[in-house]
Formats: sequence, structure tokens, C-alpha cells
Amino acid sequence: MALGGVLKIPDVRMLAVALEGIENTLKCGEKHYKDENGMNMFTTLFEQLGLLDDLENLQTHTNHNIYTQSLKIIENYFSAEGDEDPLMNAIE
Repeated sequence: MALGGVLKIPDVRMLAVALEGIENTLKCGEKHYKDENGMNMFTTLFEQLGLLDDLENLQTHTNHNIYTQSLKIIENYFSAEGDEDPLMNAIE
């Protein structure tokens, strides 16, 4: 996937645009592209392509905006309800 390949490029502007495109794709999948189990088909595809690993790697990016964009995508589209950390919930 072309957007996934951009996640390995160090240019902040390109990363920001790619992350926006990924988020928009996942948002569209939530509305229009669900499989027979009600799962976002793009989420499943992105996981199979290793995009989730790339997003997780961006959480160590030196640019705060890239970090927060990638974290937001992971939290909104890849976190299962059972994955919540009770300690983090108590802190929040």
C-alpha cells in the first residue's frame, strides 16, 4: 500500500499527509466497508500489511504531531475494548 510505504520516510510533512489519508480511509471503512463480523475491512487489511507496526513505530517519532496522529489512529481503529489498561484508566 502506497500510504504505508510513506510511513517509513522521515519527512514530517509527508508523514502527516499519509497519516491523514490513513485515518480518512479507516473512517470511511467504519461507515461503509464492514465484513460479515462487523469489522472494518480496512483495519483488517492494514494489520495484514504491517501498517499497525509502522504506526506503533511512529509513536517514538521526535515530532509531537506525528506521535499524536499515530496514537490517535491506533486508539480509534486498532484498540480492542478488552485491551484497556486498568492503571491508565485510573490515572485518566
